[in-house]
Amino acid sequence: MAYNPTIWNNNNVPAVTADNLNHMETGIKEAHDGIDEINTKLTSLTTYSTEEINTGKKWIDGKPIYRKVIDCGALLNNTIKTVAHNISNLDFVIFLNGTSYSSTTGNYFPLPYVADSLQAIVKIWATDTNIYLQTTADRTDYTKTYVTIEYTKTTDEVISNE
Repeated sequence: MAYNPTIWNNNNVPAVTADNLNHMETGIKEAHDGIDEINTKLTSLTTYSTEEINTGKKWIDGKPIYRKVIDCGALLNNTIKTVAHNISNLDFVIFLNGTSYSSTTGNYFPLPYVADSLQAIVKIWATDTNIYLQTTADRTDYTKTYVTIEYTKTTDEVISNE
């Protein structure tokens, strides 16, 4: 709602009345409420958490987009690791990536990861219940691995079909 300011003039109408002052107070409160709402939305856009967050963004069908960071721990040696993401009502995965840290070398690499050799691949993918990380070499020195997933949920209503 747009706020219509009162133009005050010395010794003229409008008079300083409770109604006029309450009108001004209501406008100030609505402005502050709007600022609080914007701050909440900005926080959702920029926050990464192991708890589910509604990002405030919308998918092409109008559904809200959620984000969650999954702590996947250490990578393994030439095998597939399965980590439950504990997302209920997962509908569609929009974005899936991550990073892993080697406590031995101090190196970080992005996920998925492909180096010069096919022997150095780390793949990631998701299902309705899990995150999977597949290594093609010994990556056990990569002890901190996080995967970020953005998704829609089956419980949210489609707003439009584009």
